[in-house]
Amino acid sequence: MSEWLARAQLDRLYSHAIAAQRWPELGLVDSAAAQLMSIVSGGDRTSVSRAEPLAVVRSRALDARCLTFLQEEPNALVINIGAGLNTRFHRLSQQLDWPRFHWLELGSPELVKAQQAYLPLTDHYRCRGVSAEQLTSDVQKALQQWQGAVLIMAESPAAWLSADQWQMLLALCSQTPNNARCDIVYDYLSPGARRRIYYWGAALRRLYPQAHFASPVVPAPWQVRHRTGLHGDTRCRIWGHWYTAHLSVS
Repeated sequence: MSEWLARAQLDRLYSHAIAAQRWPELGLVDSAAAQLMSIVSGGDRTSVSRAEPLAVVRSRALDARCLTFLQEEPNALVINIGAGLNTRFHRLSQQLDWPRFHWLELGSPELVKAQQAYLPLTDHYRCRGVSAEQLTSDVQKALQQWQGAVLIMAESPAAWLSADQWQMLLALCSQTPNNARCDIVYDYLSPGARRRIYYWGAALRRLYPQAHFASPVVPAPWQVRHRTGLHGDTRCRIWGHWYTAHLSVS
């Protein structure tokens, strides 16, 4: 995992941990993130991370999509890919009266190992460390083994998936083996913003070699529908040029 991506994961965790006190109007309460951040940082949070309200808004929007799906499919499997130091399972479990869903975290081996050491595991919650190259094969295996509905969550996929890996993931979603419902929820930049990144990315990288610029590989929902059997096109603006997308195969 790159140093930038590890830093982004810590910033998101820190933002979740302080969200209830710093930005109560955003409505995110994440006690598991506060506990995990306290352990990871050794009690000194501000020296290792920065607050990012966009991370809170994005997670809140994706949580809402996931919660709606689980209310419709209470016995479903959720595959949270590229999760890193993610506490979505714990947040959603607290919002449901009797959680019956199953959860599979697929993330970088380093971060999954840290998460397993600090957060409790349950019968319905599993973590697996995989590289980006192994990701699609692990998703395919999970889809083949599961007989019911599946939701694939991808938070900030442009940060860690190449264009080819993203297309392989979409192809798996649109060709589920058991004829069961399969939804995918992700966030993406608007096409206009992605075009600007594409044209200006090379120049910006030369000017700011230490910075990381998001790769414009994640398409808008209408582009996904054109290329795959996914449909639905439920999208919602999160913040600025950021949107969520919810597509389905049923």
